[in-house]
Amino acid sequence: MEEVSSTPTNGNDDDEGFVDPSSYVKEPTNVTKKQSTKVNDEEMAQDDEEIIGVNGRKLTSVVWKHFDQIKVNGEDKAKCKGCKKLFVGGGKSGTTHLRDHIKRCMKIKNTMDVKQQLLQAMSSKSGSPSLGMGKFKFNAQVSRSELVNMIILHEYPLAIVEHVGFRRFVSSLNPDFKVISRNTVKADILRDYKEERSKLMRFLYVPCPHNKESIIKALVECLKSFNIDEKVSTITLDNCTTNDAVVDFLREKLNSSKLIIGGSYLHMRCCAHILNLIVGDGLEMISGAIEKVRSVVAFCVSTPKRYEKFEDACNYCRIPITKKLTLDCKTRWNSCYDMLQIALMYKDAFTRLDSKVIESMASKMNVKFDKYWNVINVMLSVASVLDPRKKLDIVTFYYRLMYGDCFEIECDRVKILLVDLVHDYEMDASYDDTPFSVTSSFVNVNGKRPMDEFDDIEGLWARHVLQQPPKRTRKCEVETYLLEERLVVNESKFSLLAWWNAESHRFPTLAKIARDILAIPISTVASESSFSTSGRVI
Repeated sequence: MEEVSSTPTNGNDDDEGFVDPSSYVKEPTNVTKKQSTKVNDEEMAQDDEEIIGVNGRKLTSVVWKHFDQIKVNGEDKAKCKGCKKLFVGGGKSGTTHLRDHIKRCMKIKNTMDVKQQLLQAMSSKSGSPSLGMGKFKFNAQVSRSELVNMIILHEYPLAIVEHVGFRRFVSSLNPDFKVISRNTVKADILRDYKEERSKLMRFLYVPCPHNKESIIKALVECLKSFNIDEKVSTITLDNCTTNDAVVDFLREKLNSSKLIIGGSYLHMRCCAHILNLIVGDGLEMISGAIEKVRSVVAFCVSTPKRYEKFEDACNYCRIPITKKLTLDCKTRWNSCYDMLQIALMYKDAFTRLDSKVIESMASKMNVKFDKYWNVINVMLSVASVLDPRKKLDIVTFYYRLMYGDCFEIECDRVKILLVDLVHDYEMDASYDDTPFSVTSSFVNVNGKRPMDEFDDIEGLWARHVLQQPPKRTRKCEVETYLLEERLVVNESKFSLLAWWNAESHRFPTLAKIARDILAIPISTVASESSFSTSGRVI
């Protein structure tokens, strides 16, 4: 009887290492054994079933999922579960030839994933699953991440991953997923926490009472802990007397030379709170009418029977019911607007208000608008000018609509502030670059001045000249930027900060100004929370 070499060849033939099973007489041996499926604590600690060879040793290679190890005439052989071919399968033979056969065996391929379309559960924003057609491929890393997110979301104990029932459930879903230990879950949670923490600097906890002293103490400690007390340019706060006192204190304590225009624009008012104050003053003029509408709406929606009568009245007047009456929230002016808008669609009693009432509303709102607009509009206009796609043209356009014939005066204020900013930044740079070199030219080693009185006067003049920034350069840098044509680019792919970073060699001072001005937050409230009429956003 011819024997088969125990060393597989490296040829590319499909029958590489193949032995005809008919040329052997199989001895009664034990074929591949699998561990009992009875579940106990030790078995559930393992994610995959162990494959035991004929010699009682554990077979760790993944190829044994597609081969059975058997004995033929006392020799270890590997029998393909698909085509039933025999291969050399001893412990010293390796598994490379078995892996190559798996790639070529059509019967194994037919039983494996062929990337056919499967129904894949997709999660919507509300969390409810929905079915969609798509190619599904198991990813253990994604499953591990979702497991950690589940534990965080529902505040499950970390030991849940070691529960026998949980492991059995996961194994029934996908045996290929190895459930991680509680220590690994803890490490993943801490890693996610550090990643989220790196996205922000700090949330301040201000202990009660929330007065000026408590807020100042917490804010100063935060600035010093991050070593940014000399890098603060602006602080965006809502409008209240406590915050005004906090800003006044910080303006005195912070280094004024590091602030924009000596700290004149340190306090940036929150636009959402200003808008709320403006609208609130306007609504006070018609508070009586609003209260009447609120009472009528509350009466109609208080009981189903009353709302049914309201629907009958709409049908009688042939008014389609497209929106449901809603009550407003007294602290949210936009909900009051929604209530009035919907009520006007259905009730003839809500007629157009008298023009004198509207005029008084607008007049009171305009006073509040002018109070804050005159403080922050120039800095906001500078931010618009620093956009190379708009420059001074956008300021000129809107100022002409707002101020009429006096728009040129307001535009000049913006240009003057921009020039002053450049001067301020250049002065700061000159102080950083020249103080040591200038003083060393006036004092010798012994601390005595070697020059006479005339030389001292000349030296003072030279020192004064060195400390002055080059005015011609400053003027040239601002004028060069404004005289250039506006940039025409793809709006969706344009990054304003990236453009200034690339053009910093041409406009070094303006680039520094843009870096600081464009980083000023315009509001302390998220935009989706300020102008959304839906639920609250955290």
